[in-house]
Amino acid sequence: MYSISKRTGVSIDSIKRLNHLTSDIIKIGQILTLYPDTGVIYRTSASYFVKSGDTKYTLQNKFGNTIALPSGTLQVLQELKISGEVLEITTEEPFGLADGRVIEVKVGNDYYAINLYQGNAPIEHLANRTDLRLTFTVVRVGPRYEMVSYAVQELE
Repeated sequence: MYSISKRTGVSIDSIKRLNHLTSDIIKIGQILTLYPDTGVIYRTSASYFVKSGDTKYTLQNKFGNTIALPSGTLQVLQELKISGEVLEITTEEPFGLADGRVIEVKVGNDYYAINLYQGNAPIEHLANRTDLRLTFTVVRVGPRYEMVSYAVQELE
């Protein structure tokens, strides 16, 4: 279990909790759940709000032809439409318990992982909070997914 934990970034305690194991002993061929199930809502469009530092070039690189860029200049907080394969993913357990802060996204038989830290500095301060549920909106851009937005809900 140690090597699985090191390779995937999921703690041994989480592997045990997610698979209802009472010991560290696993068997060859045993199937393990490594990430909590996520609620996924499929849509065909989403909104992206321009951030400071965004340019048409960086947005085109990030979202490809899925984003509708205006003919004029970009304004901070300007709403842009993204179309294509859009997923809204809700963590099923408090955020601080989602080890490695990676949400596994399953689409058909393809598997993609979204690392919530990469390029998303505002989320870093939430890393150790166990009283939050997060909802992420991501769009498929070719073989990868890009996060469009996230929402934070405080659990009672």
